[in-house]
Amino acid sequence: MKRILFTFITFLLLASAGAQATVVNSGVAPGTVYVASGRTGVFTVTWQVRTTTGPSVTSSQGEFYTAGRAGVLLGTVPLTLSRIVTAGATALITESVNVPQAVIQKALGLGVGEFLYRRSYNDPADASLIPFEVRIVITGAQAAGLSVNRQAIAFDDNTPVRIVAPRLFLGAWSEITLSGSGLVEGVWEIAEPPSTSGQAVFRTLRVVRQFAQGGAPLRLDSPALPTNSPGLHLLRLRLTQPLPGFDAPEIRYFVAQPGATPVARELRVLSPGPGALLEENTRFTWAALEGTQSWLLVLYERPAGLAGNLPELGAAPQPDAAELAQLAKAAPAAGIVVPGAQTGVTLSAMARTHLKAGGAYLWRVLGLGQDGVVLGESPWRVIRVP
Repeated sequence: MKRILFTFITFLLLASAGAQATVVNSGVAPGTVYVASGRTGVFTVTWQVRTTTGPSVTSSQGEFYTAGRAGVLLGTVPLTLSRIVTAGATALITESVNVPQAVIQKALGLGVGEFLYRRSYNDPADASLIPFEVRIVITGAQAAGLSVNRQAIAFDDNTPVRIVAPRLFLGAWSEITLSGSGLVEGVWEIAEPPSTSGQAVFRTLRVVRQFAQGGAPLRLDSPALPTNSPGLHLLRLRLTQPLPGFDAPEIRYFVAQPGATPVARELRVLSPGPGALLEENTRFTWAALEGTQSWLLVLYERPAGLAGNLPELGAAPQPDAAELAQLAKAAPAAGIVVPGAQTGVTLSAMARTHLKAGGAYLWRVLGLGQDGVVLGESPWRVIRVP
């Protein structure tokens, strides 16, 4: 009786052991690989497959999937891998994997920057499949020749400078011109009062990651900008991948003090003279004004009819009431903010790119207090772009 019972228990133990998985995932090397967008990727992986029974392990095909429970099948590799291995041993199976460009583009089209290459192994003694995975990250910057040619930034009304009332909605955008395709990463950053009175301190508003394809301009919108604190704010989109060969351009806005009323004291302009030609070294200068924390120099494009009939230097006419009414509805072509202790500035190369050759522009200077109130303004003057 004891012998029968022992035999029965032994049978149950063996049956129980047979019901357990006999293939064990002992690892994948490397666990992460990188491919560039816009081209076929290639990588080599070693599957470390251990079996408790033997005599072999097999995987019928490889599969590309997006990550997550509801992974999307991106493509397959119809290649069977099999190795003979003794019980308790680990088989090292090396595979060279081609990642088709179509698979990479399909992942990009789903808005993901990485996906998985998966193989499932079993052995003849066990029908269950044990998954093994490699993480594939789409880079595309250096590998795909991605580079930044130009970056523009403006507020949602296409202006580089704004004065807004408290708690008014304000947004901005940046357009990036690139060569190549791949992942673009950046950070929307803002500097707020009181740091903008001295050395500006930027904080992160939003991290952005988006794929650019085929060299088409990429537009990235900012989150809603803070407008609760009166004073000067600086905004930029700082690119972190690929790194541009220039500093991130900044735009500025002022939040006015609640209930503040502008004081229109007249500012005296020193240079350039009326109707002057704009050169690289043309310096805009003006007289100081007590209480001014910053200056705002703005340039507006003048209608073509007036621009084509400007008199010679020193005789450019002032805009009439009708033209001033048009300016009130128009966005400035260029603008620059100057610290209050400084009473002169030369237009940067970036600012000059917004001005058309052969055009004429009306310009003026505004003096702003710490709370964004307009303390003074200069008369309009005309400047011409050769």
